[in-house]
Amino acid sequence: MNRMNDRDAMFKSVRASPGNRELKDRYNELSAQIKLEVKTAKLRYYRDKITYNLSNPKEKWRIINESSCTKSNSPTGKNTKSHCA
Repeated sequence: MNRMNDRDAMFKSVRASPGNRELKDRYNELSAQIKLEVKTAKLRYYRDKITYNLSNPKEKWRIINESSCTKSNSPTGKNTKSHCA
């Protein structure tokens, strides 16, 4: 979470100094690293949940559908889960 705060502070600096290419490059690099870390953590989280529920097919498929963002319970057919955006 600390790195996200650093990224947010750096974003403010980039907006304050739009001509500073070095600062913008550092911001882009940090942002890409954080995206990769979040993606890896999410994959690890769902993998562990599925592994823990291998003997419970109903729960296992609920987790798979939750993680894949393809199943929707909303009447419009659109998925309203925030992590799928």
